[in-house]
Amino acid sequence: MDGFLQAGVEWGLLAALMGIGTFIYDYQTLIAGGLALAAAYLAAKPVWRQLALTQTQSNGVLREMLLHRQVEVQQARAALMENVGSKLFDLEHLLGWEDEAEPISEHDAFGNDQILSQSISWLRTGYHWRDRSQVEAARVELIGKIDALLQTLEAIHAPAHTDQHDEDHSISDEDWVAFLARGESAKGEVGGSVGAARAAFNSLLQEMESEAEALKERLTKVNEALLG
Repeated sequence: MDGFLQAGVEWGLLAALMGIGTFIYDYQTLIAGGLALAAAYLAAKPVWRQLALTQTQSNGVLREMLLHRQVEVQQARAALMENVGSKLFDLEHLLGWEDEAEPISEHDAFGNDQILSQSISWLRTGYHWRDRSQVEAARVELIGKIDALLQTLEAIHAPAHTDQHDEDHSISDEDWVAFLARGESAKGEVGGSVGAARAAFNSLLQEMESEAEALKERLTKVNEALLG
């Protein structure tokens, strides 16, 4: 009886092995593919970890760059307000209080000419921050508008310190009349010139604000990636 039971067990094991062998034979391609995928997964895990670490390091570097750029934009905006904006605002305020028939005197035109000449010199040589193309274009536009304003101011105050005939001038009567008339007409143009310069200044500020907002949004995303 024991021998019969043992033979049965052996036959069962043999049948099981044969079944496993048949299964392996029938599905050897699928099994090989599964083993290959498992091996690839195990091999890729260190690479994924390395890629994740590299991405984290890149985000850290990017975060520092964004923070530095934020400071640059803030500094540029503050310097622009101090060196240009405040001067335009002062002239705008002056025009608001002058008599409408004569919006600005020759004396005030000369003083503001000197002040804004320093502003435009700073815009050309003293402004040292890096700019996006949109900000650079707006700055060039502002320089052009202030140049036009300076020409208007000069036309207003030039007759007050120019003689028709002296060591440096010998102006014909016809040209002298036109010169004086230009000074008077410029007084009525200065308001428009200031308005155009102020609008260009506001456009430059708006471009800076747009960049500041874009930096803020991007920095938020980088912070979320680092924390995540």
